[in-house]
Amino acid sequence: MDLYLNPEQDSRKQKQENTSNNSLTRTEKVKAHSKNTEANKQGKKSIRTDMQKHLEELATTEDEAAREGNMKQLHDITEKLAGEASRPETGQTQRMKDNH
Repeated sequence: MDLYLNPEQDSRKQKQENTSNNSLTRTEKVKAHSKNTEANKQGKKSIRTDMQKHLEELATTEDEAAREGNMKQLHDITEKLAGEASRPETGQTQRMKDNH
């Protein structure tokens, strides 16, 4: 799964930025800026679609784990889907876990 721009898109974006920086006229800078904006939109769109595919794969794996009765895998995937795995623990939540 690639959540970032692929090298081809990245090099194209770099070329467009260099064009923007080296332009002599204001209209060329405006045109280059609009191209940069479009490249950024495409990059963000590809990130969203990649993330959606990844989440769908996780959901499928979760269903399989539930059917097989693999509780550890089911728990891990459910945490990922809920977003709990990516959140850093704050001091307060860590203290609550230590007390229980």
